[in-house]
Amino acid sequence: MSSHVSTSSGHKIAADAVKDVLQKLQEKSPELSFLEIDALGYFSPVVKGIILTSYLELIKSDPYVWEYLYDNPKIVNLTTKLKEILNTLKSQRLKKKILNGFQPDVVVCTHAFPCGVFSALKKTSMNSLPLIAITTDFDIHAYWLYENVSCYLVANSEIADKLIHYGIPAKNIEVTGIPIFGNFFNIEDKQVVRGRLGLENLPTILIMGGNYGMGYMERIVTYLNLLPQLFQIIVVTGRNKSLKQRLERLTKQIERPMKVYGFVHNVHELMQASDILISKPGGLTSAESLCCGLPMIIVNPIPGQEDRNSKYLVKHGAAIRVSHANKIDDAVNDLLRKPEILRKMQKNALCLAKPDAAARAGEIIMSF
Repeated sequence: MSSHVSTSSGHKIAADAVKDVLQKLQEKSPELSFLEIDALGYFSPVVKGIILTSYLELIKSDPYVWEYLYDNPKIVNLTTKLKEILNTLKSQRLKKKILNGFQPDVVVCTHAFPCGVFSALKKTSMNSLPLIAITTDFDIHAYWLYENVSCYLVANSEIADKLIHYGIPAKNIEVTGIPIFGNFFNIEDKQVVRGRLGLENLPTILIMGGNYGMGYMERIVTYLNLLPQLFQIIVVTGRNKSLKQRLERLTKQIERPMKVYGFVHNVHELMQASDILISKPGGLTSAESLCCGLPMIIVNPIPGQEDRNSKYLVKHGAAIRVSHANKIDDAVNDLLRKPEILRKMQKNALCLAKPDAAARAGEIIMSF
């Protein structure tokens, strides 16, 4: 049984990647069965909509408020009791309506919220039920910390050290990487992929803004158009239809090849066709780009998890962070003029990649 939050988030993609591995194992063990829960949607679709909308509006209008709230020890301490009460209430509802019917042998959570709910359930009943937490960023925050988690599957050894510092036993931690689908590390020749996608065989800049097309994507395209080098641009706007329409109109003013996509299912091909990724550093997007050996340029990451992901990627030489969208053209210009730096970043990205993360997670889940 797996639990995540939102139907199109990185948490959901990680859950699906692990489920894909387990379903392949099912061919050898037909008795396997799965129950997947969108935790927010299950407990209250209305509340889910309010939470997601409020989060997006807060990030757009005042991201520093989110920065203050995120993993702030004062806020964590103030909300601990309330969190325990809510998790206990939710766990009883979950037990009554789902667990009594499905009766899972193991629960896997790719988001901190359902992890807390199931931890509360284990505290009051079903203490023997294994609970596995899969973190989907390159750092971890205090809302992941629960005493009843059987095993944490984390992105890197730095998170493992942090959990040990917080009091989690080392035997309950496995460094697996962030689970992604296998098509991200079946690397093909860029020229072949470009031909299949109808792209020219030119240096390629991929611009992404997450599922909701966030960021300064129009400005970035405009700044890139000022550069003298010949290259092509791919833009993925996700579910942001109005942004897609604006960028499609902008293609008529751009002096170089540019393709605009909305929500796509072939991000792995777009990444493999590209030389540089300009994107928000979400955990899954970052893990996918690392497996493709695709260097990132990051601008204005969301405070909290994306800011920490940025620091990790920059520290290890797989990304460059710029302070504002108007600095993007300078960063791209440097990389295109100095291919040896780009190659070094590509090598660093591949060194950080953990392409077998989903397979390792599947093995560990099956061992419980």
